Amino acid sequence: MYLVGTRFNRYALLAMGWLWAILPTHAETWTIRADHWCPYNCTPGTDRPGYMIEILQRTAAKHGHTLDYRLMPWPRALQQAREGLITGVVGMVASNREGLLLSDKMGVDATCVFVLKGSTLRYRRVSDLDSFGRIGIVEGYGYPDEFMQWQKRHARQVQAVAGENTLQMQAKKLTSQRIEAFVENVNVVRHSESEVPELRWVGNAGCMQEEDLYFGYSKKVPHAASIKQMVDQELAAMKKNGELNKLLEKYRVAPW
Repeated sequence: MYLVGTRFNRYALLAMGWLWAILPTHAETWTIRADHWCPYNCTPGTDRPGYMIEILQRTAAKHGHTLDYRLMPWPRALQQAREGLITGVVGMVASNREGLLLSDKMGVDATCVFVLKGSTLRYRRVSDLDSFGRIGIVEGYGYPDEFMQWQKRHARQVQAVAGENTLQMQAKKLTSQRIEAFVENVNVVRHSESEVPELRWVGNAGCMQEEDLYFGYSKKVPHAASIKQMVDQELAAMKKNGELNKLLEKYRVAPW
């Protein structure tokens, strides 16, 4: 009996040691970075920081942690996450997953092609882009595969921007006729219509295949798997009790 008990205690201690290794044992600060992509992630320090940020804030607070969310150009945010300099990023597609641990599905990216109102340009299939002229994109963004493949064959036709407020940059380039179209998430454009004056002159020429959106946690950050588990569990609970639908209604986003 003594030997059995000793063996049991030894295994119990080993199991406890494993749990201590993967779970945070003290209050932590989760550092999240991304460019402005409202309604997914919006202006930091406001009562409407974006629905993805609110999910993270809610989860962190429930477990005694804090969230440090700030804006950063997307290419730099991705790089810092991959290097372990920050906890992670939000609003990413699976094609950006290198070096990152993906969350459960956190939304949908409905990517569309936007042109000046009154333009005869229409998007029905990817080959339609051949006649569009210059097309604006955001550096480092992941787009639907149909567009990514087209872009490789038409690199000279694509102009990339980078910064913290890339939608405004794209809209200004379009209205000043420096590009003929830009590619962006339809929810982002709709949500920003009251904040970006140039969007009053912008119309939707057609949309591409939808993609799922995720949070991406740095694989080099301690307890990344634990953070993922906490956030995924909170999302599941919010779906079950109706809190997620209430949050999405606040940002005028359809449930997925």
